[in-house]
Amino acid sequence: MTTSPTRRDPAGTDRAGRASDGLPGRTARWWHALPDGRLRCELCPRECTLRDGQRGFCFARARHGDEIRLDTYGHCSGLAVDPIEKKPLNHVLPGSRVLSFGTAGCDLACRFCQNWEISTARSMTAVGVPAMPRDIAHDASARGCSAVAFTYNDPVVFAEYAMDAANIDLKGFTEGFYRRITGGRLDVVLDTIDAVVHNGRTWVELTTLLIPGMNDSDEELRAMCGWIVRQLGPDVPLHFTAFHPSNRMRDVPPTTATSVERARQIALDAGIHFVYTGNVHDPAGQTTWCPQCGTALIERDGYRVGPVRLDDLGRCRSCGYALPGIFRR
Repeated sequence: MTTSPTRRDPAGTDRAGRASDGLPGRTARWWHALPDGRLRCELCPRECTLRDGQRGFCFARARHGDEIRLDTYGHCSGLAVDPIEKKPLNHVLPGSRVLSFGTAGCDLACRFCQNWEISTARSMTAVGVPAMPRDIAHDASARGCSAVAFTYNDPVVFAEYAMDAANIDLKGFTEGFYRRITGGRLDVVLDTIDAVVHNGRTWVELTTLLIPGMNDSDEELRAMCGWIVRQLGPDVPLHFTAFHPSNRMRDVPPTTATSVERARQIALDAGIHFVYTGNVHDPAGQTTWCPQCGTALIERDGYRVGPVRLDDLGRCRSCGYALPGIFRR
């Protein structure tokens, strides 16, 4: 990702999400003008360069005259109340509810996307629900939610709604997989994860969707887990989730529970303290265990959260180990 991009002051918007200057959305951030008259978006590593009327790869951002605008600002594809464990975020306010929302478009092109109807949408009709930040916060509070979650497509395209915690997909650990299957690059993903983890302001958890025969070999998983421990430390939680055929990969078989459990054990053997399984029935693999004394700190069965054995400061009640994460509102 680029550093020190020009930041433009956004245009005003009314409560319905319409720009007060008559243009869609609002002026985007993270772009600058090039000497040849094009405008370069610097939000993601694609760095789309746009002439008037052109739209970026992500669809959400487009050039209108002398500025790049986030056309989907103030609108979303829908709102839903979810358990926070569904994001998945296992070390953020366990058992709480969050208000989830997403928008149209994405800066990736994953062949296995589970939300492809939204991420590949190329029409503003896909984002027909008003979603100004103030209204979303009010709606979340009214529904008894502890937080708001941007989900369904890559949150990078809606960075103006940035939050305090992130689950980042580490989709594989080879450049070939990223190029062929996601349309992205592994090196920039690793750089981004490293930067977010070490900026000290955002709680980060990682997720890898295990796709049979593509990113689930023992060798690749050991290499990935070794990088996580060396570069990020052992306390960054890692979620392994099972793939189900979808989008342009309907001919690939689903991931077995055995494969997910195998990946979890590889990660534990590599030294990662908190490794979770998803999209399979595995209460032991979804429970948070104290790495110091072995106590089941937060019991889970799917999205159901059982006993939580933490004190008010997020410490193990048995040995006093301070569990990393966000446990106080």
